[in-house]
Amino acid sequence: MSPVTEIGERAPSENNRAYEQLVSGDDDLIGLIAYALYKKDKRDFFISWQEQHGGPPQSDHVRAFTASVLTLGQQLRYRTAARDMIDAYAKTVADAEKPLIERGAVTERFEQAARKVEESIRWYRQIPAGIVAGIVFAVVVVAVVAVLGYADVGPVAKLQGGLSELAR
Repeated sequence: MSPVTEIGERAPSENNRAYEQLVSGDDDLIGLIAYALYKKDKRDFFISWQEQHGGPPQSDHVRAFTASVLTLGQQLRYRTAARDMIDAYAKTVADAEKPLIERGAVTERFEQAARKVEESIRWYRQIPAGIVAGIVFAVVVVAVVAVLGYADVGPVAKLQGGLSELAR
């Protein structure tokens, strides 16, 4: 039973086993953070052991520690803690960026509305509306004059009455 002199010095298979059990690939961010949490616990174990016993733990103590922290339940706890850390960080970043995102969204909506207004008030787009409005106005005036003339009311009747008096 040889003592372990530094936290990082141990049989490579022990460190590899912890890494392989916690990390599924190089892009497994949750697994990498879970492995960091395991390494922190291992460091705390070494420091606590040295404070309590005045020296580094024996290799069988390190193996016992590793076996206890690499159970399936503990692996899940490490991964859950890692996921919670990522979620908390993401929430903090999102909360910090929220005003900028909202401001950008409002600015974009104003710019879209301004573009729509600019496109709708171009002079050549007003020509068809002006022509239609002129035709409708002319039809309404002709209809009003015809109705008033038919009813012998209004300027048409007076004009006809005035002409008939002149003709006498």
